Amino acid sequence: MRPDEGVVARRYARALMMLCKERKDAESVGESISAFSAALEQLPALRNTLESPLLTRTRKKQILEGVFAEVTIPSTAKGFLLLLVQHGRLEFLSACSKRFGELLDAEAGRIRASVATPKALNESQKSDMVMALTRLYRQRVLAGFKVEESLLGGVRVQVGNLVMDSSIKGKLRKLRQQISSNV
Repeated sequence: MRPDEGVVARRYARALMMLCKERKDAESVGESISAFSAALEQLPALRNTLESPLLTRTRKKQILEGVFAEVTIPSTAKGFLLLLVQHGRLEFLSACSKRFGELLDAEAGRIRASVATPKALNESQKSDMVMALTRLYRQRVLAGFKVEESLLGGVRVQVGNLVMDSSIKGKLRKLRQQISSNV
């Protein structure tokens, strides 16, 4: 991550959110720029072309317009992507998309959580976990679940920068640290 990436992403994401509020298309724009960012990750040739210093920004915009002709994308998202190309900021798209998603979540009164367990949870367990997190945070929780066998047991939940680790692996790590500091 470049030092200025967070600053640039925050600035562009806030400006995009202001525009989307006026146009009432924030959710569809968020989905579109997230999908476009993911597509660029899957198509390195296109990404490299659009970020190449050898092509003029006008040519890059033409290429992007050609891509837009093949897909349905909201005009606000098109304008945003073209603006990033025009200002030579397409390399920040992923960070902008992530920051815009955070702003969308905040506007909608929801938070995202990542839940890791050593074995897959059934739907009832997932629902219980989401309800517990909703009570804890007093906000709607969108949870992503993943299996990490290395946890051995328990659960690790991450919400933003906060990690709650009640896994056996986490407890063993804490125990090891305590023993190391006492020696």
